[in-house]
This record gives sequence, structure tokens and C-alpha cells, in this order.
Amino acid sequence: MRVSDDKIRPTKWIDKLSIFMSCMSYEEGIRTSYQSLLTGLELGILGLVFTLYQLKLSDFLWVLPVVGIILCIFFGVACEFRARNVDYWRNQITTLVMKTDLEKNFEEAKYSWVPLGKVGRFGERHFGHWFERTLVSFILIIWQISLWLFYAPPIILLLGILATFFWIIYVFRVIELKGKIITSP
Repeated sequence: MRVSDDKIRPTKWIDKLSIFMSCMSYEEGIRTSYQSLLTGLELGILGLVFTLYQLKLSDFLWVLPVVGIILCIFFGVACEFRARNVDYWRNQITTLVMKTDLEKNFEEAKYSWVPLGKVGRFGERHFGHWFERTLVSFILIIWQISLWLFYAPPIILLLGILATFFWIIYVFRVIELKGKIITSP
């Protein structure tokens, strides 16, 4: 059942604040879950690589780094997408509380994400995604070195390099993936 446009009441900024904070919390929760799952899976694969290497079962050991690269790309894109959504809602909250009596409280509390001074939205956008930018990139480079050390076929090495290259240009916003909002009828 749809409400007609003339019956919709105007939303107060305090109502918007609670909705925006709920949306940001929801996105951050999903992002944290993806990060935890990716970290656990990558550590499991790395432990399996070391175990199989110690047992001298290294004929097709290059397959595990390929799985690790695939997981990094898929979960990394999902984490980065959620991180950008968190940034969007944080910017909406910051804009909403600007020039209100709550502005000072928000500046001093949880919206100051960088501990060394105040860098603003630009710095939070780049330094706030440390997991996606630093850790996933580092894991991808480690898997590339592993592929080289385990004598992977040349086509696999090339695909791994292309995947790492794609990741770096995506995560540092050289390219943007396009999305579409799907509305229900």
C-alpha cells in the first residue's frame, strides 16, 4: 500500500540523523564481516600452503595462491564497496549536523577517524580504507611471489599480474565500477 504524496510529513533533521547512522552502521557491519571472512580464508590457505610444502607435496601447489588471488579480488571489491558506502553515510551525517548544536560533539567523537590531527574528508577517504588498500594489496603481492616460486604456468602468472594490477587501479579509484539502484515495483 502506497502513501499518497500529500500525506507524507516533512522529515526533521534529527529523524534523518538516526536513519543515516543506522545505514552507516549496517554498511560497516557487513564490511567488517567481509574483512574477517577474507582474513580467515587467506590465513587458512597460507597455512595449507606451508603444510603441503613441508610435506613435499608441491607439484600443483600453485593452485592455492590462485584461489587466494580470486578470494582477494572478490572479497576485496565487496569490502571496498561497503567502505565507500560507509564514507557516503558518514559524509551525509557530517553535512546534516553542520551548523547545529551537535556539530562539535560529532567532530570530537567517532567521526574523527585519523588520530594524528584533522585531515578532513579527503584524508579519511584515502586513509580510512587501510584494510582494502594496504592489506589486500600486500596479500596479492605475496600470492604473486608464491606463484613465481612454485613455478606456475606462464599464463597463470600473467593472469595474477593482471588481477593485481586491476585491484590496485580499482582500490585507488583510477577506475570506477558502475552500479545501478534497483527499485521494487
